Amino acid sequence: MDPFARTIDAAKKYVVSTTLERVDWNAELVRGDLKKAVQQLKREPVRDCSWAD
Repeated sequence: MDPFARTIDAAKKYVVSTTLERVDWNAELVRGDLKKAVQQLKREPVRDCSWAD
C-alpha cells in the first residue's frame, strides 16, 4: 500500500448522520449541533501530512 493510502486509511473519519446508530472503519459519529462539532474539530491540532510533500 502506498504512503497516501496508508495515511488515509489510518486517518480518523467523521460521519454526520441523524439516522445511523454506529459507524466503523476508524470513524466517529457526529450528532447534535453540527456547527459546534465543526468548530471543535477546527480547534484540534493538525496531524503531520508529510506524505503530501
